Parts: sequence; C-alpha cells; structure tokens
Amino acid sequence: MENSPDQLGPVDWFDAGGTLGLAGPHVARLPGLASTAHVMTAYHRLAHMAAMSIAIGTTFMYSTSPAGADSTAGVTVATPAVPAYAADAPDPDVVHSGSTYFAFTTGTRLASYIQVLCNSSESPATGWSPCPGMPFGASALPSPPTWQALGTQNAPGVFAWGGAWVMFYTAALAGHRGDTGNNCLSVATSPDLTPTSPSFIDTSKHPLLCDSALGGAIDPMPFVDPISGLPYLTWKTNSGVAGIPARIWSQQLGPDGTTLVGTASLLQIQDQWNHPFETTIENPQLLHSNGSYYLVFSTGLWNSPSYGQVAVACVGPSGPCDEPTGGPFLASYGSVAGPGGGMFFRDGSGNWQLAFSAWDTSCTDYSCGGQRRLFVAPGSIEPFRLTLPATGIASTGDGIGYWLVDSNGSVSTHGSAAFFGSRRGLPLVAPVEHLVPTPDHLGYWLVAADGGIFTFGDAKFFGSMGGQHLNAPVVDLAP
Repeated sequence: MENSPDQLGPVDWFDAGGTLGLAGPHVARLPGLASTAHVMTAYHRLAHMAAMSIAIGTTFMYSTSPAGADSTAGVTVATPAVPAYAADAPDPDVVHSGSTYFAFTTGTRLASYIQVLCNSSESPATGWSPCPGMPFGASALPSPPTWQALGTQNAPGVFAWGGAWVMFYTAALAGHRGDTGNNCLSVATSPDLTPTSPSFIDTSKHPLLCDSALGGAIDPMPFVDPISGLPYLTWKTNSGVAGIPARIWSQQLGPDGTTLVGTASLLQIQDQWNHPFETTIENPQLLHSNGSYYLVFSTGLWNSPSYGQVAVACVGPSGPCDEPTGGPFLASYGSVAGPGGGMFFRDGSGNWQLAFSAWDTSCTDYSCGGQRRLFVAPGSIEPFRLTLPATGIASTGDGIGYWLVDSNGSVSTHGSAAFFGSRRGLPLVAPVEHLVPTPDHLGYWLVAADGGIFTFGDAKFFGSMGGQHLNAPVVDLAP
C-alpha cells in the first residue's frame, strides 16, 4: 500500500517507417535492470515482437481503447455489506493455525507497527477481535530493528515454513518518511503462532531488499508452489515516486524461507494507457488453484472509491502473466468503498476466502475519520473463460485434454492441457484463428487472420505474413 499514486505520463506509440516505435516510461528500461531481473510479462513480449518487426517487416497496430472483456470471469467473490471487523485493519493477510484464524494488518492507532487480530470461531467472516490479553490491539512486531523508521511498518505477508512462521513486511529506512521511495522489505520469524503469542522477532541489521532505483520495495507476500514445493516472494516496486511505473515482481526464496535466491522476474508493469484503472498496481499475491496459476493485485487509489482487485492468469510463479482485461473483479459496492489490499486464503474447510479492507462511502480517508475495515468474503478461483466464441481447438498428446482459443487470443485449458500464455488483454491487428501445439506439447503457436504468428512455451518463431498482402485471411497453421 502507498499514500500517493505513481505519476506517469502517457506512453507514446508511433509508426516508425513501417514498424512499431515505442517510447515513454512504460517501456523504458532502467539502467542495470536487464542484468538483475528477467522481464517476464506479456506486455514485454509485445515490445520484443515489435522490435523483431524491424527485421521481418511486420507492422503492429495499437488501439487507444482498453480491452472490454469481462475480467471477473474466473475469479469471483461475494460482496458482504457488514464487515468482519468494524475497526481499522488495512492490508490484511489471514492465516489459519490450529483452531484459530490470525489476521495480520498494517499497524493502526490501537496496534503499533504490525497489527494482529484473532478469531477462534468456525467462520472467518465473524468473531474477530484483538488477541486474548491484548484488549487494545496486539502488535505482531513489538520491537522493530533500529534501521527502520518507527511507525512505517505495513503490509505484512505471513506463511508457515520449515516448522516455523515467517512474516515479511514493509518499512521505511530510519530518518525517512514512508512512501517516499525509501521503503524496504524486511523479514521476521516466530517458532510458533498461538492466540497468546502472536508476535514475531526481527533481528536484521539491514533490509532484505530496497530497490531504491525503482522507487523502493513494498507489499511483500510469500507463496509456496504446490507443484515444486518451492517458496517464492512477490512484491511491488515504487512507493509513490513520480515518473516511475509501479512493477510487480516474483523471486524464489532460499531453503530457509527468509532469503532471496536467483534473480527476480517481472510479472506486471503499471500500464494506465491500456488499463485506465491502473492508477497504481500493488499488494500482489500469487495463487495456484485447479491446476492454474494466478496473480491477484490491487489497482486504483487506496484512499478513494477507485480502489479494487484485479486477477490475471500466469504460466508459473515466475511468469509470464497475462495483462488484465476489462476491470477489477472486486470494486466499490453499496456503502463499501475502495475494497482492496486483499489476500486469498483457505478456510478450515479448504474453501477460498478473500480478506480485504474497505472504507465506508461517507469517508475514504483518515483525515475525515475513516477506517479501512476488515471484510472476509467467500470466493471462487477458476480458469478464465473465453470472452468470445472459440475459433480453434487442439488436443494434447495424451488425448485427455485440449486447448481452446478465441479471436482475442485468450487461451483456456482443459483436462491435461497446460497453460503457456496467451494474448489476453493485448492489442491485435487481426483476430486469432487457431492454436497449434508443438510436437512435444510443451508450447503452442497462435495464428492470426493476417498471418501473424505468436509463440508460447517451447514454440519457436520462424517468420510470419504479418504486414504482408494476402488474397484471403489465414485460417490455420501446420507445424
């Protein structure tokens, strides 16, 4: 979460001698970025393909109208009118330990630094209160390390790992205010998590990650990939610095669950030109459900009714991830304003629930006495549906699955078919006509009516007819 929007100018798209030229902050790469992170978004695949057009003579067109597909397909949540906890509880992350739910939130007036609430009822939608023996709110981080500015601790992300509990969170460097580009990530641990002992200890002498060149690092959230068993961390860069787009990253954690290993992968970049609701992007969370990966994040201004939740499909925990289509799957409703900062969790029965915070419509800022109350709503996470009639189908090698593709380039998987990416949410010159799997079925090609070719997984690019004169539309492709 941040206290100011990421200020960006528009992206300049221009025709440069028959090829697509790109300019502006959304596609400008900061010095050293290529050496420190893998760029893994579908947006950057578009930029890469545009650069390739210089060599192959393909022209890419761009539409100034955002995609109008319904992004709620695939991820849906209920819209409760009554909060689960009627006091301030921003940026909640809920975990279940034993017979108790714990909600870790940004610090409040009643709970300094990081707040923790307890709920020993059977339903996470009711029964929240300060943990036993702490009537005025409990701090999950009673003693922040000296390198941090007190009162700037926020956006906790908690998970169980290696027989203990780990909490990542955001804090500003000592001597700096929060949300000024000086925010960093830190990590605290606890050997156990009980209602009478819900606190963590951070003994660090320095931050885990700052990314000051990108405007600071905030909103960490851990994720354990159920397929590989490996832990990952997602976070956002830019805590309100003007002129730098917000970015969402993922990186593998080490065996201890507290250190970063390898290099970071870019999952999403703020793109208000194509997606006007992306005043910023923040509070990321990776999910795995029904065989598919998803990235959920907040968009809009945190202290306004524009705040909401968006979800996109990903190939894996390191991306690539699709671009959002349509708008948020959760937006302001009734008297509930700016629902965001939310995190999905499994309840005691294994069902998905979304914990999020929201204002009352009468006041959406602390300056007028508002509070971001805690809401908990049942949700459903399913593969994204196609938004248009399907134009192609291809079966898997084992005969027990298949892919469907629509004219927008959205791909849906069924049975044993694996997802390797799509054109969902990205502009096309002509509609996609068909999907063709690679011989080993570890990738596929999409072919468009103008002869344009898009590659995913292990599919290789050998050329296309994009931008060339055709007597009739292309309708299929043979590998």
